[in-house]
Amino acid sequence: MSYVILDLEWNGAFSKSAQKFVNEIIEFGAVKLDEKLNVVDTFSSLITPKIGKRLSGKVKQLTKINFEELVDGGVYFFTAADSFAKFLGDSTLMTWGTSDIHALIENYLFYTKDYHIPFLKSYCDLQEYCQRALDRYDAANQMGLGVCAELLGIEFSEDEQHRAEADALLSRECLVKLIDKYPVSSCVLKADCEEFYRKMMFIPPM
Repeated sequence: MSYVILDLEWNGAFSKSAQKFVNEIIEFGAVKLDEKLNVVDTFSSLITPKIGKRLSGKVKQLTKINFEELVDGGVYFFTAADSFAKFLGDSTLMTWGTSDIHALIENYLFYTKDYHIPFLKSYCDLQEYCQRALDRYDAANQMGLGVCAELLGIEFSEDEQHRAEADALLSRECLVKLIDKYPVSSCVLKADCEEFYRKMMFIPPM
């Protein structure tokens, strides 16, 4: 089995057409791992915004991305999403926590009026996995990626974090440290079904 760890960066932008704020994705970053968790490929793409006309100060401070960089070096959301779908293939998708999945759902819903993520077949929340492996699982107190890395003795630069690919690589290091302590399969969910979306979106069963 292969895995792809995805990290997204996004910017809160107000949509006049939808009359609400949307967490508009501005960067995809991912690493593909083989069954031994070796990095076999990477993926990175900036997204040209269609909703927001500027980046919030917090986003610029955390990511060191500026709006001009997105306009000049980015691609449209679906161009990046289609490329990422090919990169993912049949691998299990992993993210640190579910906020990136929520952002993907929100962007697909905004652009297509359909909340389904077409390329998503199986999914693992690495945050939950690491907390369970560390025997620190608490749904009400989710562990940050940096905190987990520090607990595991992983050295990392704060300056390099909050960029999608760097966060994906740090997530992978946490996974490597814990893989022999807890089975990943126990946290892998079937994601191409309504039950998955009900869980992610808190939709009550019909």
